[in-house]
Amino acid sequence: MSFKEAILRLCCDIGKAVHQDAINDITKCHILKNPSRDNHDDEYILRVLSFTSFYVAKQTYGYSETKIRYEVQLGHEEPLDYLPMNSSVYPINGSDEWMIYIGCKYDDWEQIFYEICHESVHLLNPAEHEDLPNVQRLDEGVAVKFAENMYKKYITPYTTKPPKFTPVRLARLSQYTKSFNITNKISDEKLKEVRSIFGSFWSIPDKEKFMSIVGNYITDKEADYLLSDFDYNRP
Repeated sequence: MSFKEAILRLCCDIGKAVHQDAINDITKCHILKNPSRDNHDDEYILRVLSFTSFYVAKQTYGYSETKIRYEVQLGHEEPLDYLPMNSSVYPINGSDEWMIYIGCKYDDWEQIFYEICHESVHLLNPAEHEDLPNVQRLDEGVAVKFAENMYKKYITPYTTKPPKFTPVRLARLSQYTKSFNITNKISDEKLKEVRSIFGSFWSIPDKEKFMSIVGNYITDKEADYLLSDFDYNRP
């Protein structure tokens, strides 16, 4: 099994959302070991990944009105002093569309797959505006959970390994890991209900209502942690 075969499996799993012509095109693609937007086939696969991952995120956690440009900016192709190390989502200037930027330290297909899945959750309700309040830890917990599950389902079967860069593996005491460990106790169905009621994962103003949904999964103290602001200035 290969990365391309994993993507074909993903496309087949989501059914009619991916046209058969697109699946045929993927089959014909000749992708490089390290993806480059200068390679037509690589760029096409990146667009497919952006679409399919966001589609599955919506199926898992509910409908999104976010307008997406299904392109992916690869940081490893840019000057290191220009772009950040970590991945993110950002609004496109002069447009109401959003897209994904992959941090410059990620340069292989498997890790880029993980990053796209993680950022797809943030695209459900982007919180990257200066005039918005801080992001609660639940948002990052869900993003890590979704990326871990997608990687385990589609990538690990042929690599037999976890992703190289993941907070679950490399930063066991980080906010990301603790947020994931708590969020992972909550079923996706309940997380979908949370988002349906509150409109996002990053702003939950009513702890009592939140606990009425997830109280059978996490403790009161764990809820306090998830509903606290994520401090992006520390691990």
